[in-house]
Amino acid sequence: MEPPYPAQTDNYHYEIELVVALGKKGIDIPLEKAHESVWGYATGLDMTRRDRQMALRQMGRPCEIGTAFDLSAP
Repeated sequence: MEPPYPAQTDNYHYEIELVVALGKKGIDIPLEKAHESVWGYATGLDMTRRDRQMALRQMGRPCEIGTAFDLSAP
């Protein structure tokens, strides 16, 4: 499957990411116990309208518009 090219961009960029699913709550967990909170792992495909993201960053605005669109993973 090839996702459709999103509107309002000339620079559609992809990134592969490691997704870590946590199975329980925690805060200030010691490094040696951190693995106990991990439920599982997956790969994620993060799509970004890079030109929109960079333009917003230069204006000092949040860059979510560059990453939040249909079929992306904001």
